[in-house]
Amino acid sequence: GEDQGSVTQWTYLSANKTVIRADQRVKCVEGLKAMRMMHTANQVYVFPVSVPAGYAGRVLGVDVHTDVPTTGQAVVVFDIPKALHSTGGGGATTGPLLVPTEEFAK
Repeated sequence: GEDQGSVTQWTYLSANKTVIRADQRVKCVEGLKAMRMMHTANQVYVFPVSVPAGYAGRVLGVDVHTDVPTTGQAVVVFDIPKALHSTGGGGATTGPLLVPTEEFAK
């Protein structure tokens, strides 16, 4: 049969009751908490990021692999809304953010 995703994905469905999948367009219905990760050869840095309601983006990937335990977390790039005329040199997107599974239902 077809892979139906991680159990954690089914525990925390999106606001419209679907499982988050790679290459999907998503919209943040209410604010959510995400993380940005950066690393050097010797250290990993994790920064909390708040994503405001109304932001939309694309799912780059989801931690769901066959035959191994998975988190179901998604890597999402949210577009900066056009209403923000300037991002201070930050670009047109949030960059890749790691969204915990529990945040999908928001």
